[in-house]
Amino acid sequence: MNLDSRKQLILSAVVRDYISTVKPVGSEELASRHSWGVKSATIRNELAELSDLGFLRQPHTSSGRIPSDQGYRFYVDHLMVTVDAQEREVDKSFENALELEWLLRQTCLMLSRATSYTSLATFPSKSDAIISHLFVAQAGESVLATVLFNTGQVLNRLVPNMPNLSTEHLNTVNNILNSKYCGHRLKTLNLSQTSIEHRSEIEQFTAVARTLDLIDSAVKYMLSGLFQDDNVLIEGAAEMMRQPEFRDATKFELLYDSLENGVASMRALQSNECNESVYVLIGSENTLPEMKECTLIASAYSVGTNECGMIGVIAPTRMNYDNAVPTVKQFASSLSSLLARLGAS
Repeated sequence: MNLDSRKQLILSAVVRDYISTVKPVGSEELASRHSWGVKSATIRNELAELSDLGFLRQPHTSSGRIPSDQGYRFYVDHLMVTVDAQEREVDKSFENALELEWLLRQTCLMLSRATSYTSLATFPSKSDAIISHLFVAQAGESVLATVLFNTGQVLNRLVPNMPNLSTEHLNTVNNILNSKYCGHRLKTLNLSQTSIEHRSEIEQFTAVARTLDLIDSAVKYMLSGLFQDDNVLIEGAAEMMRQPEFRDATKFELLYDSLENGVASMRALQSNECNESVYVLIGSENTLPEMKECTLIASAYSVGTNECGMIGVIAPTRMNYDNAVPTVKQFASSLSSLLARLGAS
């Protein structure tokens, strides 16, 4: 729906003023705050028309107007004036990144501080990840199996009550397990397979053969659980508690539902083909009723060419879109660039 220039000007002012003051905006306040050269009566008529068109709503008959979900959507799509994100600060903080979970947590912490909103991030689907290496090491009377993925994720499992193996035997086990698992995408592995190729290499080591069977079973059990992996990071939950919309007891409970369902919405977005778009789901645009007073802003980050996760913020619909949208996009872009550099190193 098109709006003439005056209505766009007034709608933009209502959105920004309401975000700033958390109070319904009336015609007299708009006339006093903005030098538009029109009387408050003219502004009042425009506010009424914007309300009739669904862009504004009036909480009480005697109060001013606040943006509706449709009003916020029009603002985001047509009127938003984005600010520049601080790219150098983000990149500098990522210089010593070693592992994806640490990197995601630091990114979420920084994103929450940059926007003053609760931040969320999902991991890339491990079922799409490629196993890059597998280590087996003696740990007392146990053996520690470590799986590394091309996404930067690491998985460990301790296999107890194992015999002490020589360095030569450990290297043999490592080589055979790596030949079986490494380079394969997790979802393409047949984890029900019990045979191990190149078994002739260890026929002379009966104890090693038994060890190999036990470790292989432990690795398969560990990998099979990843298909149900529900890991997600949430940082800055206290930021939402500071928002006026969530200070009363009833809406305080919605905080946790909003966070949980924000994660569900991000996973739904993650199932789409990864791209650099910023997704903005405003209030009723979310399919879950618990999200009707919240906006989710999320963007995909990539790991390699196929894997991706989502990072974003969740806040009341009365949020600073001008800052939050470009900030989320910039953090996702920086994360993708860094992961590409780490993957190439």
